[in-house]
Amino acid sequence: LPPPSVLPCSQAPPVQSTVVVTQPVVTVNTQTFRDYPVTVTDSNGQQVQTVLQYKAGLLTYLVAALICLFLSEIGLCWLAIIPFFIRELKDVYHITPTDGRVVGIYKRLS
Repeated sequence: LPPPSVLPCSQAPPVQSTVVVTQPVVTVNTQTFRDYPVTVTDSNGQQVQTVLQYKAGLLTYLVAALICLFLSEIGLCWLAIIPFFIRELKDVYHITPTDGRVVGIYKRLS
């Protein structure tokens, strides 16, 4: 029998390596956000009350579209801007007062 052939190092098959990337630990907040301030822990570990910021969301645009749809026949489509001035139709963003981070969003319609 002839001796087994040995491949030089330059002809060896490539070795595949696996890289493991670890993700930082994320704390999931189970707090229910509505349209009133809540107490949360900020990035410094302090208990703070959230500041509310209202922004137009899906419900705001839906009501504006319906107003425009039904009132366009009589030339009153411009009344569709009214929902953008009503807080109860907007989404509520909960923001920490210390670092300005959004910690939760209450969407009226999602």
